[in-house]
Amino acid sequence: MTVGVPTLQNSPVRKGRYVLQFIDVKKAHFWATAVRTLYVELPWEYKQAHGITGDAVGLLLRSMYGMRDAAELWEKVVATKMKSIGFKQGQSTPCVFWHPTRDLRITLHGDNFASLGTRYDVDWLEKELAKDWTIKVEGIFGPPGEPDCDNSIRTLNRLLAWTEEGIEWECDPRHVQILVRELGMEHSKSVVTTPGTRDKPEEADSDERPLPREEITRYRSLCMRVAYIAQDRPDLGVAVREM
Repeated sequence: MTVGVPTLQNSPVRKGRYVLQFIDVKKAHFWATAVRTLYVELPWEYKQAHGITGDAVGLLLRSMYGMRDAAELWEKVVATKMKSIGFKQGQSTPCVFWHPTRDLRITLHGDNFASLGTRYDVDWLEKELAKDWTIKVEGIFGPPGEPDCDNSIRTLNRLLAWTEEGIEWECDPRHVQILVRELGMEHSKSVVTTPGTRDKPEEADSDERPLPREEITRYRSLCMRVAYIAQDRPDLGVAVREM
């Protein structure tokens, strides 16, 4: 899939081409302060290292993965940080931020930041986030000819390529490979040219026995994998709906 992009954009602060920067925050949920009184079992390695015996437990001071409110607490930490450095939060979704003077636009997916702006401004954002969190810059994605930028990148299980015509993206082919393998379709051949066909009455599946429990779990897993791929493959939309 391809989407056209302007070849040149101007920021109110710095002139230059827009680039996309992808940042991952390490151990994101642990940056949020716990708001409930929760105790956890201590790992035996920790007890051994600190000479702890008996049934001692730990009082959580920080949020932890697996807590019901961990993601919510992390989102509040992000909102506080972003507003402190001049960003405005989206009204329709709290996962979008905009900086009115730097012309930076950011979308948040869990602990992954995708920022759009000039190279000067995305570099500024990287330094600001690194002041409070441990981060990893997964890449800076830019148009052909832009120095020190990647023209192709993998992010959130998608493959992106920036060409002269625009930005191309596709779903991670590994998902397709897994589906083909799980469904035993390695040697299958296409027999229809449309996303689906209407069954004739005599061809309809008459076996209405419920699936075994383990097959139900497998079916749901495969369905959701196809649904994920369909976000980048509109031709699969009808099949996903039927499934």
